[in-house]
Amino acid sequence: NTSKLEELGGWRYSQQRCSSKKGIVFRVSKKEREKGRLSRRRLQKAVEIFQKCGVVALEGAISAAKTKKFRDDLNTEMEPILQSRSRVRGILERSMISHGSPINLWEENVSGIQEELFFTQ
Repeated sequence: NTSKLEELGGWRYSQQRCSSKKGIVFRVSKKEREKGRLSRRRLQKAVEIFQKCGVVALEGAISAAKTKKFRDDLNTEMEPILQSRSRVRGILERSMISHGSPINLWEENVSGIQEELFFTQ
């Protein structure tokens, strides 16, 4: 018995490069998205695109509403880390302007850089 991965095959280098969006995009229908799967024939077509191009874009695989929710949730989750990164950059910039040592900046921790979420997360 062969595994599904072996059965479908992996990427193989091809001299036939996919040079257009049309070449790598595989459109998932609303019905397929709702069912959560492709038919065997349609799956094989997507695999063939992958084998030929090394990549396949599954357009429409995730609904716009779910994509928006994911983006919003990711932005909410990342905001504190991005704010911390911005503070760390400011601390480092001020240190460089005054020709401070990064080692001293860290070891002396006057700026509180060690407690920044960017380093503790």
